[in-house]
Amino acid sequence: MSGMYTVSEMDPNLDSTVPQFEAPSPAPSKRQTWYNSTLASRRKRLTAHFEDLEQCYFSNRMSRITDDSRTVNQLDDFMECLSKFTRYNSVRPLATLSYASDLYNGSSIVSSIEFDRDCDYFAIAGVTKKIKVFEYGTVIQDAVDIHYPVNEMTCNSKISCISWSSYHKNLLASSDYEGTVILWDGFTGQRSKVYQEHEKRCWSVDFNLMDPKLLASGSDDAKVKLWSTNLDNSVASIEAKANVCCVKFSPSSRYHLAFGCADHCVHYYDLRNTKQPIMVFKGHRKAVSYAKFVNGEEIVSASTDSQLKLWNVNKPHCLRSFKGHINEKNFVGLASNGDYVACGEWHYTKLVKRFAFGTKSV
Repeated sequence: MSGMYTVSEMDPNLDSTVPQFEAPSPAPSKRQTWYNSTLASRRKRLTAHFEDLEQCYFSNRMSRITDDSRTVNQLDDFMECLSKFTRYNSVRPLATLSYASDLYNGSSIVSSIEFDRDCDYFAIAGVTKKIKVFEYGTVIQDAVDIHYPVNEMTCNSKISCISWSSYHKNLLASSDYEGTVILWDGFTGQRSKVYQEHEKRCWSVDFNLMDPKLLASGSDDAKVKLWSTNLDNSVASIEAKANVCCVKFSPSSRYHLAFGCADHCVHYYDLRNTKQPIMVFKGHRKAVSYAKFVNGEEIVSASTDSQLKLWNVNKPHCLRSFKGHINEKNFVGLASNGDYVACGEWHYTKLVKRFAFGTKSV
């Protein structure tokens, strides 16, 4: 990602009910013109994804077909799915920040952007070796385009990933190109721990959402290491047999973890038995750059094969593939709130996809 970072939000459309007019107006208002354009856009989108909608409808209707009491709920599920599919049609920028302090610095790539547990603050890190913490409310309310961080921390190497603790609001972890994992106080800039067991570049770090003392890191040395914030050395290590590009804990279990590798696979582990994975998800044609939990049972993965894939942790086969973006060589970001997934393209275009439909971006 480039050194310019834009805070954005999705714009919801108006209610889908078509207004009734007694007579056509010779000079339609701006609101009416905009509404008609939005409605046409919705219809075009529905037509393009009609087969997906049909499949979603019958899937909801056929589930628990013997349970008559579920009929209304099934229709409600489809209605909610349809509503979420048509709710947004654009992304509106709220603010733009410059990561590089030197405007003439050509190396200003942003490698990681993360919000804290309450979404009050967000941190930006990248190849300038700096972590900058901003207050979200201040950034989006400022009338000027120049935004200053509330704190700034400097590492010894290019930063690949950052992760906030879900329990300690001020605790932030970083991983870098030298293989070092550092624990920071995000508001004072002080280092509390420095872990240096990885032998090569460390691509990813993540805090356990259920166990505030536990975090994991993945590296080019083909190892996933588990750390405790109370100890100076790793507590366990998983041999991946391929470069580890990303690592992520389950949001609903302290014991489960997924990581993506250069072997084109997503590996799913129970930390109570690190000798072998519970499941290995195969289907990508290139390295898996990101793996994120949608919920406790589903994982979405991104690869440099220009595809996203949705998996269920209890099933070996891909549930759905998402196409429509281009990414052949870069780590361009992946995020999900459970209903939508956002990713980037190699030429820095944001895309937002709806999980219910998988053939194209929406």
